[in-house]
Amino acid sequence: MVRRQLPYEAKDPRIVVNGHLFGLGDGIHRDSSNIKNPGQTAICYINPMWRADWDGETKLYSERDPSKADLIYACLPKPGRVLIFDGTIPHRGCPPSRLCNKLRITVAYQFPPPTEDSSESGFTQ
Repeated sequence: MVRRQLPYEAKDPRIVVNGHLFGLGDGIHRDSSNIKNPGQTAICYINPMWRADWDGETKLYSERDPSKADLIYACLPKPGRVLIFDGTIPHRGCPPSRLCNKLRITVAYQFPPPTEDSSESGFTQ
């Protein structure tokens, strides 16, 4: 399903499984450093149930520096939802609120650009 939504024939993604609890989130980061040919990231939200007051959004920012960044998009981790974006867009996975006693689980597929070998994709570690 994710591959059908990408603007090119995607091959060999790097797969990252993330789990966040209250108080444990990510810093702002990029999945790709290759600005000219960035590849795509697809984040799949796999919790069977999620409430809006549990927070845990994935937030996309205008730039990586937190002192200068503006929020450009926020996505709640609703069951079955998939967020697809350019791998160079700065983003972070936010932790659940204290109202949530669940692990926020995502699977991120980081697809290399169409013309590059995945070993040279520019994906950050």
